Amino acid sequence: MTYREKLQLFNELTTAMDQRRWPEAIELAERLYAARPMDRRMYEAIMAAFIDGGGEPARAAQIAADYTEHFGGAAGWGQLDGVAHFYLGRMALLADDGTAAERHLQAALAD
Repeated sequence: MTYREKLQLFNELTTAMDQRRWPEAIELAERLYAARPMDRRMYEAIMAAFIDGGGEPARAAQIAADYTEHFGGAAGWGQLDGVAHFYLGRMALLADDGTAAERHLQAALAD
């Protein structure tokens, strides 16, 4: 899938979220995730759809782990900032992982 096609999916996803069409937003988030975006904004929109739309917890944990691998630490493209930690903390809450949620949300506050 080209970047332009991914961008179109991203735009459709953000519109669905703005209009609170959560089942459609989750479906679009899954499609965008399957396209393997390499843009933080796109990944964060995917996570936001899961957080606000009540996505499946195990899937949320998988997406959060993938985000961390791509955008954080030595293997990623840089350090995670407060926004990244906020999303990861919310995804951990969705996945019912209180320990990880607290760690990420504390890091978000510290940033």
